[in-house]
Amino acid sequence: MARKKGGGGKLNRSEIIQARLDPKLHMAAEIMARCERRTLSSLIETLIEEAVEKYKVPAVPTHNAQINMLLDKSPEREEITIKSAVDMIWSPEEADRFAMFALVLPDLLTANENELWFHLRTITYYWAHFPINLVSMSGKVLDEQQTWPLINQQGIVKERLREHWPFLKDILEGYRTFEDLRIMSYSLPDGPIIEKPEDYPLEIKRINYLVD
Repeated sequence: MARKKGGGGKLNRSEIIQARLDPKLHMAAEIMARCERRTLSSLIETLIEEAVEKYKVPAVPTHNAQINMLLDKSPEREEITIKSAVDMIWSPEEADRFAMFALVLPDLLTANENELWFHLRTITYYWAHFPINLVSMSGKVLDEQQTWPLINQQGIVKERLREHWPFLKDILEGYRTFEDLRIMSYSLPDGPIIEKPEDYPLEIKRINYLVD
């Protein structure tokens, strides 16, 4: 059963959160706030802003985000600050944020998010494709061409992901199943065809084993 849709979804300037602090830590924070003549919430916000400039996470650079299960190659990681990661990921659209989070910080996905991302990568509707050569077993290039999905920040068709985000979010929240997504995907067309990006790191071809 799908969840009931509320009237929310808009991003406010700030968000109220509740945090439980150890009593001693709470007192220490209040003392710091008084010393700086500011509220406790303002102090915590400032401390977080300072921390994200220093704390580093293993990330996939967006130019190297070839997260494609068809490629026998794991995307390289590099340590970047959380602020840099947020600058790559942030968007007012929740669907965009999910996709960019999965591309940039795949190691931090929950099990449920990771499974959804796995399914999304296999559904051609959400990705642009570029032509690739079909070759024979001997290496001869055949006239026939096929397409290859561009699984990175350039290839994702964000408008389509946004269109289906309420449905996809229902899966994350347990109101729908991955089987529902699989059934829906049967009726979806392929993604748009584009030219192969010049900076794509690999020579892609597919072998027709029936032709020598």
